[in-house]
Amino acid sequence: MDTVHIWPWLLAGITAILGFFGKSVMTWIKDGFNAPSVIQKFEMLIVDFKADFKDLKAEFALCNKSHIDKMEKIEQKIESHDALIEKINSCIDTGKTLFLLIIDNEDDSARLLKEQIVQLGHKALTTNNYNDAIALLSGSEFDGILCDYELGNNHNGLQVFLHANALPKYLKDNGKCKFILYSGSICNIDNVPTGLQTLKKPFYISDLNYALKMAF
Repeated sequence: MDTVHIWPWLLAGITAILGFFGKSVMTWIKDGFNAPSVIQKFEMLIVDFKADFKDLKAEFALCNKSHIDKMEKIEQKIESHDALIEKINSCIDTGKTLFLLIIDNEDDSARLLKEQIVQLGHKALTTNNYNDAIALLSGSEFDGILCDYELGNNHNGLQVFLHANALPKYLKDNGKCKFILYSGSICNIDNVPTGLQTLKKPFYISDLNYALKMAF
């Protein structure tokens, strides 16, 4: 089949698949189905499509420039589903508004995490200092703690966890600490105390939302 005639079918097919998937997830959520794993797969689908079409567009640019405008239309369709992902996440019931403490020695990382927390309808205070974090945990009261593993100056997130775990106000009824430990290295979160909620960076906002529900 001539490539000129393939493009309309390709565009229509991708639009139909993404549209059907997005509407299905929205329907499940409205019916009370919490689908963090499904939402994550949808996010990954968008990312994969973007990567594949970026490569494909580059190949067509070398052999047939007349198809570049068609490729850009497909990319625009894929981009439009980014907004749908945000809409899906905003529909997830996160329960009560939480006041959380974020402990991260990298300011940019803490800022991005706080933005995600706020996007999910919660509030957060950040600190990049281990000693300040310990003081805040003892002197203030938070609904939960999110802490990076690597804190610098010979300190780590497990030390913070042990301190919080010794404070009754941060324990759930089942005895588990309201604490999420995150790290960019799977080695840091692979051997943690039983029941401690962990997140591997980078993570999607749907992963974060699910972890919040599980930990707090």
